[in-house]
Amino acid sequence: DEIVAFGHRQSQTVVATVLVAIAAAYSIYAFNVRLLQANHKVYLALLTFPKPDIAAQRQLFTAAIEEAVTGRFEARQQLATFALGLVRNQSVDQDEVRKLVEFALAELRENVDEEPLNIRNHLYFASVANRAGVLLPDTPRQAMAVLDRPEVIALSPTRPQIYTELAQASLLTGDIKRGLELYQKSLALAPHVLELHVDLTVAYVVARQGDAAVAQLGTVRRELKQTFSADHYLRVARTADRSEQYGVAVRFFLELLRDWPPKADYYAQLAVAYAKGGDLAKAQAAAEQALTLDPNIRADYDAFLKLLEERSKQPRG
Repeated sequence: DEIVAFGHRQSQTVVATVLVAIAAAYSIYAFNVRLLQANHKVYLALLTFPKPDIAAQRQLFTAAIEEAVTGRFEARQQLATFALGLVRNQSVDQDEVRKLVEFALAELRENVDEEPLNIRNHLYFASVANRAGVLLPDTPRQAMAVLDRPEVIALSPTRPQIYTELAQASLLTGDIKRGLELYQKSLALAPHVLELHVDLTVAYVVARQGDAAVAQLGTVRRELKQTFSADHYLRVARTADRSEQYGVAVRFFLELLRDWPPKADYYAQLAVAYAKGGDLAKAQAAAEQALTLDPNIRADYDAFLKLLEERSKQPRG
């Protein structure tokens, strides 16, 4: 009888073990299926539309977020990236884009609330909120509200990105002094990261400190034994142009042409900067250099010279 009872107990144990294994396998299968389904919806939202259809794509992203388990964090980030990609897309109603960006930020805030000890969630929210400022002027303040807290900074106090995002939010909300201080702090934590030097240079231009911006380029050459990439130069020069600091724009276009092979487009942009700054002779000389490098721009060159001629006849005041 004891032998029979022992066998019965062993049989029950085996059955229980098998049932647990089946349940676990089913759970894993269900989890993976849900994850695959969610990822497929993200794929559909991003890649299968010949042109943006915000309502349909938002519905797919929403379904992906709801169906995913751990993948909902990434799905929300994909949604935010997609929404930002539509900003200034003239083929899309920007009011609809604005609503989509607001929705994406609300979803990213869910990431922050669900995993408050993961600094990456705070940083991702702040990055999107700062970039969304071109459509929604209040979003940089939202970035500050999420990131600019002692308990959040304490999660990764030596991470430069915390201070660059806070710096950008400060500049966007008009606190130029603090913005520069935060960019400098970020750079102090990673002095060999070229992109941080570029960020500080742009910040100096925003602060209308052109000499400091040029000096920062000198620091890069002297201490890093590097120089800005062509895209870096263009970023700084265009920032100066947008803020009507045409002399600063000219200086960085000239540095670009010093460090990188000349292109007609570089000389054309230099010519425009000279013209905006009132130096029409140098504007024409730069335009001639552009034409030499690319004779196909003859029509644009002729139109530009005509504008210069008209400008020269205007009374100075």
